Amino acid sequence: MRTTVDIPDDLLRKVMYWSKARTKKESLTIALKEYVRREAGEALIAMAGTMPDFPNVHEELERIEMEEHGVPGARKFLEGANNLPNEGRPAKRTKVTK
Repeated sequence: MRTTVDIPDDLLRKVMYWSKARTKKESLTIALKEYVRREAGEALIAMAGTMPDFPNVHEELERIEMEEHGVPGARKFLEGANNLPNEGRPAKRTKVTK
């Protein structure tokens, strides 16, 4: 987008120096992107503590497992047992010969 603006020469020189830009356009683009990044960061910081508290999923799962099975982590154990060969039973041992 083409825009005509009146920018103080000393300010533009400083922006070009600190941004290491080769052109006025490049220096202004860098400066504007940096401004937007900082403002977005400030807005994010301002939001800290304003989000609703979400329940701790891990604690909730442990509570449910304690109620259902009497042991925390039971669900994970039971899911692992379903992945064993022979429908949850240990595989038969085979004799290893040298």
